[in-house]
Amino acid sequence: MNRCRVSEEDARDPHFDMMSCEEQAEIEAEEAQSRRDEFKELLGGLINNTSKMLTRPNWSPDKDDIEMLLAIHDELAFYLTHAQIKESKIADDARLEARQK
Repeated sequence: MNRCRVSEEDARDPHFDMMSCEEQAEIEAEEAQSRRDEFKELLGGLINNTSKMLTRPNWSPDKDDIEMLLAIHDELAFYLTHAQIKESKIADDARLEARQK
């Protein structure tokens, strides 16, 4: 009996799952939506907790609080910028492809 061996790396490759491209795209879209939902929930919690903190009249942020909020702000701004660049490139590629047809 002659059996084929598949490496661990290849075993993780969707090509070896015998899924169609459409099935793989659907799974990826579901995973992306799940991450988006989780991000939205976490951000909502952050906003809610921040609002609660600001309603406390005796609370005042210290230097660490401000630095942490700046770090969160900078991270979100970084990823927003890269998302906008990526979306712009995709739109440019689509326009170029449409002109070539």
